[in-house]
Amino acid sequence: MTYGEPIVLKCSTCSGLIKEEIINSGNSIGAIYWTDGKMDAPMFPESHQLIKCPHCKALLWKGHQEKIGTLVSLSTNKKNNSMPYEFPSFEDYYTYLDTNGQFTDKKVIDKDELRYRRFEAWFRKQSKFFMDTNQETPTENQISWIKYMCKEVEKDDVEDYLTLARLKMQLGEIDVVKMLLKKIDLDKELKEDEEDKKPEAIDFRSLHFKLWHTGNDKRRRSNNKPELTKEEKINLNTLYLKLDVSNESDHLFMAEIKRELGDFQVAEDILNNSDFNDLEHYVSAMKTLIKEKDPFVGQV
Repeated sequence: MTYGEPIVLKCSTCSGLIKEEIINSGNSIGAIYWTDGKMDAPMFPESHQLIKCPHCKALLWKGHQEKIGTLVSLSTNKKNNSMPYEFPSFEDYYTYLDTNGQFTDKKVIDKDELRYRRFEAWFRKQSKFFMDTNQETPTENQISWIKYMCKEVEKDDVEDYLTLARLKMQLGEIDVVKMLLKKIDLDKELKEDEEDKKPEAIDFRSLHFKLWHTGNDKRRRSNNKPELTKEEKINLNTLYLKLDVSNESDHLFMAEIKRELGDFQVAEDILNNSDFNDLEHYVSAMKTLIKEKDPFVGQV
């Protein structure tokens, strides 16, 4: 592992100087992998985008803080006043996400999950359809299911229109697909123009993962593992809905979330109906834990 020249940021809350160590290169030698996706690597320290100011203790999105310069370029006085940022705790992550309205209440989770599970089922059916080399066209039942899913798609953003285009493609409605793809291109251009004018977006999804991993840290090397707290369950249910059902890697996280919530049958169904390619070692570890009805994070 090699280090670069530390940089100094200015806290947007108190103007205190914050030092950040820069890692130029690292490696995964000696790393330990966990079923929730965390990697503990002594030669590749975990990065943090949400940080805590060492001066005023404010929670800060690192990309929104003004860069003053490298440590070597600052005056002696500023060097002496700069301090390394602190790592957020579980409570910090939860508070930050909650304050920014990132948690879905239980009623909405139940409603959204029903719709989400329908799409999950469709993507699984689609996967099996494409793997069946003897089936050239969808069956009557598949066509009926696809038409139903077309009505379920919410047309709010580019991803929704892309999902609808995929559905319409399977129905052979080429003109509709072309129209949707044109709209997607236009929406992307408008979105890119808007993004150019905005500051760096806060990656709330990554913070849900950080909260998940931080909560699990107390269970990783303990024989006395506590059950999930109410806050952890809220976070896992919210993250589950933010995962991408068309992404096989996210299927793995979906299965792990359901396993940790104690929904072993759902977790097993997801693992059995997805193709994970190079992630079979994760699948094997998770299936062993499911068989043992073990809801706690495990080592891969």
